[in-house]
Amino acid sequence: MTKTIPLVATLALLCGALAFTGCTQHEKQGAGKADKADKTKGADKKKGIKPVAKPHQQKSKAKVPPRPPRPTKLTKRPPRRPELAGSHILIGYKGARRSKATRTKEEALKLAKKLTAQLLKAPTTFVAVAKKHSEGPSGKKGGDLGTWRRGRMVPAFDTAIAKLKVGAISKEPVETPFGYHVMKRNPLPPYVAGAHLLVAFKGARRAPKATRSEVEAKKRAKTLAKQLKENPKTWDEMVAKNSDGPGAKRGGKLGVWRKGRMRLFDEHFAKLKVGQVSNPVKTPFGFHIFFRQPIPAERAGSHILIAFKGANRAQGWITRSKEDAKKLATELAEKLKKDPKQFEQLALKHSDGPTARFGGDLGIWRAGMMAKAFGAALDKLKVGEITATPVETPFGFHVIRKDDLKAKEAGADEKAK
Repeated sequence: MTKTIPLVATLALLCGALAFTGCTQHEKQGAGKADKADKTKGADKKKGIKPVAKPHQQKSKAKVPPRPPRPTKLTKRPPRRPELAGSHILIGYKGARRSKATRTKEEALKLAKKLTAQLLKAPTTFVAVAKKHSEGPSGKKGGDLGTWRRGRMVPAFDTAIAKLKVGAISKEPVETPFGYHVMKRNPLPPYVAGAHLLVAFKGARRAPKATRSEVEAKKRAKTLAKQLKENPKTWDEMVAKNSDGPGAKRGGKLGVWRKGRMRLFDEHFAKLKVGQVSNPVKTPFGFHIFFRQPIPAERAGSHILIAFKGANRAQGWITRSKEDAKKLATELAEKLKKDPKQFEQLALKHSDGPTARFGGDLGIWRAGMMAKAFGAALDKLKVGEITATPVETPFGFHVIRKDDLKAKEAGADEKAK
């Protein structure tokens, strides 16, 4: 956390005072030189020469950017869109977006209908048919598109696949700007959570600073894996000290994902039980040690963020001191003790976070994603309860409210039928 240091301001005032005194003492001595300089400037102007500002004449203080207008009306936070999983067979035609096909649109529709009829009789052949006929990049994978949040695909595609039951195949081809699709709704794969420790070597992908040989890297990875298997509780500390991965300081956490999203790692995590550490696994990036972790629980909450100058991600227009930020956050917490129903309006009026327009609503997230102090404070609250005093994080001071997760899930995630 960055603190405001009064000494800087003091030194600036002292420097200004000394400069003023110097000018006063030498005022008479420099009068002649000043007159001469003025004449020279006049001559330069006539010649069309632009005067160059001297260092002491240049502005050293940066202007504070103006604060954009605050939102004046509360907006309901957009719901979290449901997840979908599916496969498709794309039949393109000449003129369709990204298609290299030479067939006509009519020919494409005829072929798509033929394949649909074939698959409705033999649905288990979908993968083989997709590999043979699909022109999409997923064709090689049997048409598997993985998982996505609704809204990521073109509307016609999303709408059609959302109407299908899990395991069902579309009865008619669906047209989009890319061609005709024969689609299948797939079940959502399970979630996976884990972390990794990476030991890179010279020549590995994204390892320009690595100097150890592949043999040395493998030997080091084996030693670390043995130590971690014996004592998994030291994982975060060991990763911070030894991993060459970009998330070393965070314990090498890969987060939470649906199985199939990390194709390079998925098969290795599938072999592990929760809490288990793997042997070293070689990939183009080096040797990985994987650690399967439990799926973090979801959280729901709202906050009012009062930032200060120097806080993480504080915008340039925020000039209040840390002390002033804490004072304002405390005042807001006191107001909410008397009337908790003011929360959304106070967030709209005072919060420096991007969720101000939503009344401070942060939506739904998984435990561990927020700053440690924030998460700890939220977990101590009951649903609807607000922190009695502000909670400090590197981003500023927060007044936090715990929201009803079940209510938000009911309104956010439509149940995929």
